[in-house]
Amino acid sequence: MVTLDDGTRVVCKLVYGSRHRDRLACEHVGLNTIASTRTMRVPEVIGLVDLDDVSVLVMEFLPEGSDGDWARAGRDLADMHAYQVEDTYGTDVDFYIGHTRFKGGRDGDWCRWLIVYCLEPLIRSCRDGGYLTRGQIALVERAVDQLPRRIPHDPGPSLTHGDLWRGNMHVMPDGSVALIDPACIVADPMVDMAMAALFGGVPAEFERSWLECRGDEPARKERMAAGQLLHLLNHVHLFGRTYVSGVLDRASLLI
Repeated sequence: MVTLDDGTRVVCKLVYGSRHRDRLACEHVGLNTIASTRTMRVPEVIGLVDLDDVSVLVMEFLPEGSDGDWARAGRDLADMHAYQVEDTYGTDVDFYIGHTRFKGGRDGDWCRWLIVYCLEPLIRSCRDGGYLTRGQIALVERAVDQLPRRIPHDPGPSLTHGDLWRGNMHVMPDGSVALIDPACIVADPMVDMAMAALFGGVPAEFERSWLECRGDEPARKERMAAGQLLHLLNHVHLFGRTYVSGVLDRASLLI
């Protein structure tokens, strides 16, 4: 947080090295995209500045509250997921979840897009990094092979936050929940709910109110498992074997 001469407080997010600038550029676009839906609060982007070998994303400072209105947050997220977007899944440019770069691309088949653009590259990365044994890779690949029979090919494209864990959900003083650090893709909206349920999760009323707005969500258990498989594989890629047991658990649910 930086206090300007006029007393205004802003948040400055820094990356070092030109090759990392794209991560901030993607975050910039994601914040503006979510803001354009007028559904969930995000910090306003003031600018993206390049200073020699440092890039800085300058954003509005959002004050923090203690008690979130999680039912309202679930309804707001459902509104965001209902916002009209492109009728194909994916992105037109490369995107990041954490520090992991994924190739951009589009497909009218959600299941195929998830496999080709996310799961298969992550499996290769985890194999090459030595994080998964040959037997573990075989189990995950069997689960991926089953996905076309387990999850819908066209669940309905939605704008998603893409990395919606509790740490990226910022409670405001009025109880509303703002989103930070987006990794926006057009995806099955269950990807957001899958991530929100990991790592301690969020209060139950969040998912309950979201489901009340969405209505029946077919194959919800399998779609949650597929979304969590994506995020847990990415955590293995980023942080190592700590998350392997979660990967194997979700893979087993899909076989």
